[in-house]
Amino acid sequence: MPDKGNPNTRIRIYESIKAEVRSGAYSPGQPISPAMLAKHLSVSAIPIREALQRLVGERLVEMRQDHNGFLAPLVSEAGLRDLYQAQLVMLLWILEHGTLARLQSVKPPRAQDAAPGLAAIEALFAELADRAGSREMQWSLHNAIDRLHPVCLMKQEVADDWISACERLLEQWQRGDLTAFKDALLDYHRRRVELVPALVERINLPRTMH
Repeated sequence: MPDKGNPNTRIRIYESIKAEVRSGAYSPGQPISPAMLAKHLSVSAIPIREALQRLVGERLVEMRQDHNGFLAPLVSEAGLRDLYQAQLVMLLWILEHGTLARLQSVKPPRAQDAAPGLAAIEALFAELADRAGSREMQWSLHNAIDRLHPVCLMKQEVADDWISACERLLEQWQRGDLTAFKDALLDYHRRRVELVPALVERINLPRTMH
C-alpha cells in the first residue's frame, strides 16, 4: 500500500478522485464511498477522506450528515443558471480589466490538441483565468470550469448545434476583436442557458453505481 503520509501520494489521490468526479462518473446526489475509493486506489480511508474534504471546499463534492457522508452535488435548473451567470460575469470582468497585452498573449488551443467544442472552450476560459491579474478571480473561474465540466459533457447529447456554437466563439477570439468576442460570448451564454432544462434532465439520469 502506498505511503499515505507522502505528499505526492496525497496529491495523486486528490487528483484521481477529482478527475473521476469531473468526468460525471457519479449522478447528482449519488453517495461517494470512501471505502470503495480506498479499495480502488489501494490506500487507506484517511487520505481518501482528506481528499474528499478538500473537494467539499471546492464544491465539487457535498457532505451531508443525513446521507452518512459524501455525495455528488445536486444539480438544479436555478443552480446551473446561477453558475453559468457567475462564470459569464467573471469572463466579462477579465475582458474589461485585463491589460490588452495580457489578453493578447492568450492563444486559442490548436485544433489537433483539442477535442471539438468542450476542450477548446475550457482551454480558452482557463487561459483567460490565468491572465486575470487577480488570484481570487483566477481561482474562482478555474473552479467554475471544474464544476461545470460534468454538465458540459452532456451538451452534444442535447443540442446538435453545440459544436457550431463553440466554433463561432473560438473564431471570434482568433480574430482578435474583443468587442466582437464579448458579443459572441453573450450569444454563447444565452444558448447554453436555453439548454439548461434539457441538461439538468440529462445529467440527473442514473449512472452505474460505484
